[in-house]
Amino acid sequence: DQPPKKNLAESEELEELFSYIYYACETAFLDLNLDQDGYQMSLGHCWIDHNSSKESSDLYHVNNGLFYGMVFLNCPQDSGNLWIYNQGMNHMWVGVQVAKEKNQYTSEKVKFIPEEGEIYIWPSHVPHSMERNTQKENRISLLFECNVIKRTDDVSPEK
Repeated sequence: DQPPKKNLAESEELEELFSYIYYACETAFLDLNLDQDGYQMSLGHCWIDHNSSKESSDLYHVNNGLFYGMVFLNCPQDSGNLWIYNQGMNHMWVGVQVAKEKNQYTSEKVKFIPEEGEIYIWPSHVPHSMERNTQKENRISLLFECNVIKRTDDVSPEK
């Protein structure tokens, strides 16, 4: 006997987590000054990534939705870093040559040291990867896509 399938998005236990994710995506949407009168946010696919010892996530280039993101549910120290790749980097740009220290504007990739409970969101077209988990304990994260839906006349933004 297998347990009945359950839609996690409708799970009361995860309601607070999904509200947190939605709020973070909505904040990013507003911070980018996107058309909130013509579009509304919608959480797309969500899934669990379970990385045991010695597993990594290769370079991913997703182009679904508006944002892509993850929340680390179990993240042992030194279980691998998140890398976000800067596709717009041009080594001929003088800013790269004169930068005292690399940052998100002058690097080819930016490293994030994952913390449990922290949410990481980036534009869906930006490639990302996870380093190999070198710990015995599993690294577990919830990944998600955040989409936009064109508003219809009968749906207006809350002001």
